[in-house]
Amino acid sequence: MASKRKRTDTLDALADVVHRLPAVKADSIAAAALADVVRRWISGDRSLGADDVPTEDYHKAGVRLWNTALRLEREVSPTPEYQQLLVHCRVLALCVLDSAFAESLRSGPEGKSRCVYLYEIALRAARACLVLSEGKGPKGSYVELCRLVLEKAAKYQQILSDWLPEEDVDENGDDTKSAQMLNMKRVVLELGQLWRETRLDDADKLFLENLTSTPIYSFGLDPDTHGELTVTLFHIGKSLLAEKNFAGAMTWLDRTLDCFPSEYANDDKYCDVIIGDEKRGGTDLRNTVMHALALAALGLQTHAGLELAQKLVFKLAMLPGGVRDRRVQILQLELYDSPLANSFAASDYAATLSKMIKSFNWTLEEYALLHHHIQKLHSKSPGLGCGILDEWMMALRSGDEAGRDASTEWIEKLVITRVWLLAHQRETEGELDAAQAVLSKVRMPISADAAAAAQTLMWKRIEQGYQEKQYATATRWCRLALSHIFEAGGRSNRPLIERKLILCAVESGDLEAAKSAYASMSEATRDEPMTKYLVYKLAIKLDDLDMAAECLRCIAMSAGKRELLYACVLHARHVKQRMFVAQALKKLADLINRSNSDDLGEGAAEHPPVHTPALFRCTILMLRDIVDSACSDARGGARGSAESEDKNDKSSAGRDDSNIDNTGHMEQTIRDLTSVFKGVIDAVEIERDYPTQDKDRLFTTDELEWFCRAAYSIGLKHSGTWDLRHTVAILDSCVTISNLLPSDGQGNHALTNKLVVKRLTSRFLIASALAALTRSAASSPTVPSDSVQDQMLKDSQAMRKHILAFYSELRRLDITRSNTAVVGTYSGKLSVLLAFDFEGAIRLGDWDELEIICERAAACDNSDTLRVLGDTLLRAQATVPSKKFVSTMRLIVNKLQATSRFSNDKLIRYYRCLFQAALYRDNDAAFEVLEEVGRLVGAASRASPDLGDSQAPVHDDWSEELQYMASIAFNEGIDWFAGGSEEQSRQWVAAAARLAEMCGDGGKLKGIMASRFALLGMGELGTHPSVETETGGQTEAMHTGSAAASPPVIEMVTE
Repeated sequence: MASKRKRTDTLDALADVVHRLPAVKADSIAAAALADVVRRWISGDRSLGADDVPTEDYHKAGVRLWNTALRLEREVSPTPEYQQLLVHCRVLALCVLDSAFAESLRSGPEGKSRCVYLYEIALRAARACLVLSEGKGPKGSYVELCRLVLEKAAKYQQILSDWLPEEDVDENGDDTKSAQMLNMKRVVLELGQLWRETRLDDADKLFLENLTSTPIYSFGLDPDTHGELTVTLFHIGKSLLAEKNFAGAMTWLDRTLDCFPSEYANDDKYCDVIIGDEKRGGTDLRNTVMHALALAALGLQTHAGLELAQKLVFKLAMLPGGVRDRRVQILQLELYDSPLANSFAASDYAATLSKMIKSFNWTLEEYALLHHHIQKLHSKSPGLGCGILDEWMMALRSGDEAGRDASTEWIEKLVITRVWLLAHQRETEGELDAAQAVLSKVRMPISADAAAAAQTLMWKRIEQGYQEKQYATATRWCRLALSHIFEAGGRSNRPLIERKLILCAVESGDLEAAKSAYASMSEATRDEPMTKYLVYKLAIKLDDLDMAAECLRCIAMSAGKRELLYACVLHARHVKQRMFVAQALKKLADLINRSNSDDLGEGAAEHPPVHTPALFRCTILMLRDIVDSACSDARGGARGSAESEDKNDKSSAGRDDSNIDNTGHMEQTIRDLTSVFKGVIDAVEIERDYPTQDKDRLFTTDELEWFCRAAYSIGLKHSGTWDLRHTVAILDSCVTISNLLPSDGQGNHALTNKLVVKRLTSRFLIASALAALTRSAASSPTVPSDSVQDQMLKDSQAMRKHILAFYSELRRLDITRSNTAVVGTYSGKLSVLLAFDFEGAIRLGDWDELEIICERAAACDNSDTLRVLGDTLLRAQATVPSKKFVSTMRLIVNKLQATSRFSNDKLIRYYRCLFQAALYRDNDAAFEVLEEVGRLVGAASRASPDLGDSQAPVHDDWSEELQYMASIAFNEGIDWFAGGSEEQSRQWVAAAARLAEMCGDGGKLKGIMASRFALLGMGELGTHPSVETETGGQTEAMHTGSAAASPPVIEMVTE
């Protein structure tokens, strides 16, 4: 009853499984749970019908379960969980059938047929487990099931082996052959099982026991079994190859190759198998095995292995399409790169890569493969490597034009690789030019990231070439980095490379190339301070001061300018170009002055990082040395020219700054020198506005005295050779700096005797130079323009300002008696300056100042000065107002008359001029002058011991002057008569008669006057003491026939 009840429960359970199988195919969780139940049932299958004789019900239940699982597997696409359930059900069905027929397998012919029946079912179940173990899902469970099934298959094989020896072989040949085929199938499946369990030693033992007696292909296996065996052996060899067990891989791959008889090598029907997801015929599989065997032979790293690999590759290449087979090409590359080869076959390697490029299939895997092998070729032969890469790049470019996907990204990677390969080899000019040519053919800018990466690589080589002074190579790298393909590299990269290109050209001496590189820059790049700094270096090489000045100007206008100006100074000093050093120093000094001024506006009071007085001193000394050297060279050149032209050429070739143009750059240097002194003045004035203590000031008294002495020395030394305006500017700086010296509480500067002398001398030279400038402009044959006239007025104002300061300071010294020696020395110079002052007052129209200047000149007790003032006034009488002219001229004449050192013969001439000038301006003043002349001549006649009679003049030179004035006075009387003023006419004629009596001509002139006067009907000619002024209309003068000739010309007297 117990056994019956047990069988009934088993059958019900099997029926329940069959019933539930279709229901759980869509429920993965339920399928997994049912599979777990079945698996536990299988593990205890020995209890299925073990205590009773199998019945037909067990057989039917097992068949029903098998067929249901197989049908459901074919009808649906099962999930991994459901597939696992179906396989477990098939194994359970085998276990049920095995339990049902366990006791009857060894009894009678029916037991043998049942054993074969179960054997076949077991092999089918084992194959299903192995197939699923290659896919997705829990592989461990399939392997365990397969082991269980194969154990049952081994049991069945043993039962058949026990049956067949007892039979007649001839009568049972088919059964024996069938048993052998089943055993071979079991061996194949067990080999697969052992491989999956990584029990290769057991697999090798199994193979040796069952498959080594005869060639495998002679066993007469059916195609499916033969293919399964071939694939299993191939998988074992391939797995060992992947593990780099090359010897083991060769063993199993050799066994795989034995599966292919030569007569079936090209028969795909002989071995039509599925490897992975691909169906392969015999030829394809055999080629695959040969390929793997060649790889294993190469991996042995032996000469025998190398020879075998070469033979296999040769065979593969001889097959139809073998040359274009990618696997064959890869094997060829491995052979060429083998360390056992005598040498690296670079040309063959490159030829194979070229074939691969031509058959490129546009996949990422093949791209990576080619990329790897090209890099390997480059490591052995850089030239060939770069050439193949260029060929591939052009092929991809053609594909990009044809619309291939991913070609643009690949091209960018190849461009970076091309640059990387070139950067990591010992490049030559030809290789750089070749890279330039191939990149120019790409004809498309690469992305910003790729361009930046490539330019970063090239920048390292540019820097290396520049540091190693390989300027030609660095230049080529720069031009390569500036190719159009790298346009998107960023706005910061391109200017760096362009500037480095200029720097390389400058250092290599190719100045035209440097200028061309600068011209090709964008305007924004050209205006960058760092670019201007490099162009400054170029300007020094070109000896172009104008270009250098423009660069310094741009640098000074930019932010962060001070450091670059320091660099300009240091570079110019390094190359020993004094002109450029001075130019840079001056620009730096100007910059610091502007910076200090801006800081003052913001309320800052900190000192600049550079000691400003020291900077100014260095600049002045540098410029002074340049000027002195140029002047010395000019004098030496002049002497050399007088002696020998050849000698002059030699001396010119050996001097520093030999290309200085004295008419251009030297003038600029002098202007710079004067500008630096003005900068000193500005800096001192700015510092004075700081609320700092005297002890904290940069410009101390000693500093100011040094600048004052320097300006004085330079101006005095070159006052005879420089343009007068330069002399004025630098000496004016001397005076201004002296005024900036600390003063006492009353505004008087604490000057030493030497500084007093320097200041007086400077003012004297300044006034003299300004006077010369105004005289030069006034004496121009053409009419001065408005600008020239304005400049003349400004010069006159400045001159008068300095003269007044000179006079005031000299007077202060005279009053204080602080320095009588200086007063005595410079009193004579004051007389000269007063003459200049007189001219300036006339030019400026300061008429009220004329008499003041005359008084100052008279105080000097120097008749020459008064005479010069008189001459000046006479020359300017057309511009001076009449009353002011007459009053000033009378003052000069009176002062001259009071001067004992001025002779009367000269005085009478001034009276004649005064009389002539006053006659048409102030008639009364002219008559007074006439009577003054009479009194002067009378006094002189009485004082002369040689006078014989009262009609003789004091001096023979007076006769002409007196005749002239007497004639003019007589004519003036006639004019008065013509105007109806007889009284005034009589007085003028009487005055003329009195002068005529003193002419010393024996009364001839007076007689002529008397006869002419008688014709007027006014009585006899008499004399009157004075003339009453009467205003009346003027008529045209009536001149006597004996009137004197034109007045003598008074020559201008100069110092």
